[in-house]
Parts: sequence; structure tokens; C-alpha cells
Amino acid sequence: MLAGGFVLQQPQCSCCGREFDAPRRYGQKFRTALPILEPRTFSPRLASGARLFIGSTVLVAAVNRRFDDLLDGSVTFIGERVLVALAKLPQGIRVPYVLCKGCGAKVLSKATHVSGPYYKWDWLADLRPRWLARWRKSAGRV
Repeated sequence: MLAGGFVLQQPQCSCCGREFDAPRRYGQKFRTALPILEPRTFSPRLASGARLFIGSTVLVAAVNRRFDDLLDGSVTFIGERVLVALAKLPQGIRVPYVLCKGCGAKVLSKATHVSGPYYKWDWLADLRPRWLARWRKSAGRV
């Protein structure tokens, strides 16, 4: 899954084919994702869906609002940074393509000013329900 709301079907770069590392194994772990009530106090660019992720480090990030309930009950793993390019198909719909950091930088260097809104940096994310973590701990004590 991407933090912006897209579910990643194939965990690889759409350009070079490099497989992305799993956020659970190679990313940062955040036990809590608290909603920020007034995100504009942190940064004028933050949207209303901004959250404060707390783990061994702290991360402030905007997250799609439809994930609010899911984030509230989950441990969040944030993986590598990727570029999401929304390509327009002949049918008129836009499809997301996910590019690794290197390929994404190359694509952005060639993107025109008009196409800029269709490219966005994002992070790979993986969520594990908190009840599963509690169940594993209690199962280990039996």
C-alpha cells in the first residue's frame, strides 16, 4: 500500500522492474499515528489528513483520510520513498505507476510544468492490526 491511498498490486518499479523491499522488514515501525488537529501550524503545505507517526523516530505526514479508521487500529510500517505517476489511458482514466527513487527522479526531470500535478512522491506503507500484535504476545506467554 502507498501512504497516499493506492494499493500496490506489484511491489516493483514500473520502469526498471526492481522489487521494492517490504516495509515490515526494511522500513520504520510506528506504533501510533495520531491525527494532527491543526496541521497548518506544522507546515502550510500539510493537508487536513496529516498525522504524527510515533515510533523510535517521529514522522509528520499527510495521509489519505479514508485510512483514518485503519490507522487508528494498526501498527504502521513506512518503507522506501517512491514516485507515483498517474498516467492517462486512451479510455480517459488515470492509472498509477510506481517508480523507484532513481527512475522517479529521471521521469520528473523530463516532466513538463503542466503535467506536474500527476506526479507525487509517496512512501510504501504496510499496516498490521494492533490486535494481531497483542495476540502474538499473549500466545507466546502460554
